[in-house]
Amino acid sequence: MRTKGSDILSKKYMLQPIEWGEVQKFIEEFHRHNSPPQGHKYSIGLNDGKEVIGVVTVGRPIARFNQDGWTLEVTRCCVKEGYKDANSLLYAAAWRVARNLGYKRLITYTLISGPGTSLKAAGWKCNRANSI
Repeated sequence: MRTKGSDILSKKYMLQPIEWGEVQKFIEEFHRHNSPPQGHKYSIGLNDGKEVIGVVTVGRPIARFNQDGWTLEVTRCCVKEGYKDANSLLYAAAWRVARNLGYKRLITYTLISGPGTSLKAAGWKCNRANSI
């Protein structure tokens, strides 16, 4: 059964494998406030049929208390300006991969000023005030 989200993905964007070097360059060029993370367990690219328009990186949790062997962390999600729904598609894809690898939890942090709209649209839940 196809969901509304998969219909959007098939018509507008396509997930793709992406090399770590390309991820780092993309984040350096397009992320608004962070540099690329130091490493990753995996990364996913998103393209519009012509070029990469977004990336998400997932790694082990930065905070030690989250390093339980069952938790991963989205360390960066970066999309070029003007691509509606792209962040949500990347967050949803990151969770699907983590779940398929056997992980029980995928976490991330947002700026306090960020509303978390993309995370909510991807089905993520807020666990604490100012975090999603």
